[in-house]
Amino acid sequence: MVGRKLDNDRYELLELLGEGGAARVYRARDHLLGRDVALKLLRPELASEPGAADRFRREATAAAGLSHANIAQVYDIGVDENGVPYFVMELVAGGTLRDLLDARGKLPAAEAAAIAKQVASALRHAHENGIIHRDIKPLNILLGKDGQAKVVDFGIARALAQSQVTQAGNILGSVRYVSPEQARGEMATPQSDLYSLGVVLFELLTGRPPYDGDSPVSIALKHAEAAVPSLAAIDPTIPAPVVAIVERAMAKDPAHRYIRASELQSDLEAWESGQPAPHRAPVRAYEATTVIERPTLPPRPQPTYPQRSPLAEPAEPDGMSTLTMVLVALTAVVVISGIGILWYLSRGGGGAGTDPESGTTMVIATMPQVEGLRRTVALQLLRQAGVQENSVFIEEQEDEKQTPNVVVRQYPPSGAQWHPGDRVTLVVTKRPEEPLVDTVATPDLIGRTVTQAKAILESWQLDADVISDPGAEGSPGEVVMQVPVPGDMVPPGFAVRIYIVPETAAPAQPEPRAPITEPEEPEPHVPIAPPPSKPDEPEPKPEPPVTPPVQPPAPIDEVPSDRPEPGDL
Repeated sequence: MVGRKLDNDRYELLELLGEGGAARVYRARDHLLGRDVALKLLRPELASEPGAADRFRREATAAAGLSHANIAQVYDIGVDENGVPYFVMELVAGGTLRDLLDARGKLPAAEAAAIAKQVASALRHAHENGIIHRDIKPLNILLGKDGQAKVVDFGIARALAQSQVTQAGNILGSVRYVSPEQARGEMATPQSDLYSLGVVLFELLTGRPPYDGDSPVSIALKHAEAAVPSLAAIDPTIPAPVVAIVERAMAKDPAHRYIRASELQSDLEAWESGQPAPHRAPVRAYEATTVIERPTLPPRPQPTYPQRSPLAEPAEPDGMSTLTMVLVALTAVVVISGIGILWYLSRGGGGAGTDPESGTTMVIATMPQVEGLRRTVALQLLRQAGVQENSVFIEEQEDEKQTPNVVVRQYPPSGAQWHPGDRVTLVVTKRPEEPLVDTVATPDLIGRTVTQAKAILESWQLDADVISDPGAEGSPGEVVMQVPVPGDMVPPGFAVRIYIVPETAAPAQPEPRAPITEPEEPEPHVPIAPPPSKPDEPEPKPEPPVTPPVQPPAPIDEVPSDRPEPGDL
């Protein structure tokens, strides 16, 4: 494989840097730009499924839009001659956090906090742009020689989750850091990334992950149900504020974790500077979440979608409660390994079930976690979960300390079952005495008629700037190009420029108006001239300076002595 060239000999593979369950990473030479890069080539078996290449390319394209000091920059995306996708990334001179842990074991609290703070900063930027990593682990954190941490593989975990190919090494490496909701087969949220970062910080402080087991099933079950091991009991020298940060990040209930990555980051910074951590508001209690003991819940209705190949159920002597827990754990393996998750993710965690009493089909959606997300991103997640837009109500809350347009509360809470017609309330921050600024994604108008495009833009509260392109080919009035491109975020009222094929009937041009001649008419001067019908009136005597008399033999005594003589004028 070393020496192989890709993209018309632009990239030459020089050295194998590492490999995992999903891909191999090479140091490569970019002959076009004259620099060394990291090239990640996916395993052929992952790319053999229909649509896999497009899926990976789509996820990597979204991640390539991230630009942050603690995120490895994606330079290029391509497919080799066999249809296997690859990604060209920034080459970080150093190793992975996994390498550091293997070499040194646990780290001092200050060094561990410094690394976690950088990862939190990267997650903050990604979450604010609507991207969830889903697979935060030491292998996906690179460390430069200067100590700078860079997170890699944003978006790739989502593409892997939709793959039907199981990679055992990748499962075991990821399940040690998986969040409880991911282990239960629920939708990943920003809080899922924060849980995984808490697990990484736990391992940095102790030299071992919080949970271990003989199989991915047992580890996933511990993440979903077992209490977090006491850091103070493992190592009493770990500072209490750092212990509190890890415990909050690893809370089983996402509502009890940090809402935003910025909060975790600021707590780490406060400890580093010797300042007390900012006060966090107590978690709000909802009636729907007062009972969270999952094994005691009534069994869910059987889904109507086709099942994947069945997994063998181990015999358990502890009754239905233990069996339910084992089934939950098995579901976690299915999710983490990417088997069967395509159905779940494509429906946002919901589905259709059959009412056992009436036999009718009812639509059920699992409420995703949207607290901590920007308003537009939260609405997109709700739509993906099956929540109708007319069921969502927005309440604005003034907060000068928080980023505007961020969801700080939601009801129903994450994980609750949502039914059509149920009201969903989001509390969104805004600056005091400032309008709530929002953005919308530019719709795809290519191929639409100009009338359809205008109607679509109007429904999105956007304007249309129509330009007729004489060189365009297609049906008259068809949209052939648009600026901005589909998906770009713009503010409401923004004018989207659409280029159309000239229409057959050009609108008639209005005739130019005749020149205005009214100012040339001496209307104001007409009364000044003596009316011809009244020549005998002596009163108009004061008007001679305006209209001088033409008879020179006027009597001299009629001219006042104080007036100038005609010859003096």
